[in-house]
Amino acid sequence: MGGDHVAKTLFYEFFPVLKKYPVWGRDDPLQPFYQWDLLRMGNEIPRLAEMGVDVIWLAGALQSPGHDHGYDVSDSYMLNPTVGTTYDGILDFVRQAHKHKMKVIIDLILNHTSIHHTLFRKHPEHYWWSDKPLNGWNNLYNDTSAWEFSKRYEKYYLHLFHPQEADLKWYDDDGVINETLVQEFQRIVEFWTYKVNIDGFHVDTPQCINKKLRDKLSFNDMLYDNAMAIGVISRVFEKKKNLILLSECFDQDGAITKKYMENTDIGYMMNLGISEYPADTIERVAKEYAKKREGFVLNLESHDLMRFLSRPGFDLDKELDVLFWTGADSVCLYQGQELGLKNPNLTMGQIICLDAQSAMRALVGYKVDRHTCRANARTPIPVSQIEHQRENAASPLRRFETEIKLWKSKDS
Repeated sequence: MGGDHVAKTLFYEFFPVLKKYPVWGRDDPLQPFYQWDLLRMGNEIPRLAEMGVDVIWLAGALQSPGHDHGYDVSDSYMLNPTVGTTYDGILDFVRQAHKHKMKVIIDLILNHTSIHHTLFRKHPEHYWWSDKPLNGWNNLYNDTSAWEFSKRYEKYYLHLFHPQEADLKWYDDDGVINETLVQEFQRIVEFWTYKVNIDGFHVDTPQCINKKLRDKLSFNDMLYDNAMAIGVISRVFEKKKNLILLSECFDQDGAITKKYMENTDIGYMMNLGISEYPADTIERVAKEYAKKREGFVLNLESHDLMRFLSRPGFDLDKELDVLFWTGADSVCLYQGQELGLKNPNLTMGQIICLDAQSAMRALVGYKVDRHTCRANARTPIPVSQIEHQRENAASPLRRFETEIKLWKSKDS
């Protein structure tokens, strides 16, 4: 199998900043932030095309109550109204992108849905349930129990992430795949590609699918045995070929990336672990990994990471060297990264409003590291900086544009 990919592909992630009300008892709303929606993002399409972007990734854009900022999807066929309309809004955005020779992808979240999703409300049998919380199953946000009691069903459902997100059960206890779920997600894929002209998907957190109901589970158990996730992805996309499929994994030696790319139609894989390396080793690690895996996508920023230039030992020169000259044949930039943005000065209330992970940690008394938390990336692009930097030949934006042209012109 193996998905198609084109060498020197530049992805660009947009993460809409939604208007959030204070949560967890905080009373300082996000006053400094304006709405970042399809209209504002659409205004950036000509600039991104000029910069050399090939694929725009609209992240966290589907309808959601907002407990996990768009990743707790409550309707898989609708955009969040604060992002834009499902038909005219997204159709116009896609048309603009296509006019400028760029593709558009959105998220497809296979591991979980919101508990407000129709599937959870009408078909609870498609989720993980237990009569009691099982030992060793902790959520990945604050390490408390991953089992939440449902008064409606009088059982506990599994959530590896936010308590408002219930994990889908893709296989029965005998290892037989859930055909109902396969058909439902095939319909979702068909809707967005046929009705809305989306060019593909970011397949979110595939490694979390790799779980079996037993008393103990560690994250590593899911990381290294990927047969279940590969089976799900293969089935979901078996009727729809030639899509741009971007996904992600934690991978040490390239073996996991190889498995996904050889056994599914995924053509692009991000190794989420590379961005975590310190300044003195990240270039070496990225270079070694790139030699092992064609189709590897290098990303140093995302909606889940602090701003790269705020990390100790990093500057713009090193960032450009790592991104474009360590051998990755595809790169993913995050909104505003090309402007050399650093962490904003957020209040603790703003951090908790912007980041469900920080909110869950604060709820149980864990200290939230305001410097490293992912809320730092969840603010809109300061539009005023764009024109200012375009007029300055030495600005981060101009340096990114130059570096991208050089990178794309160099043979793979």
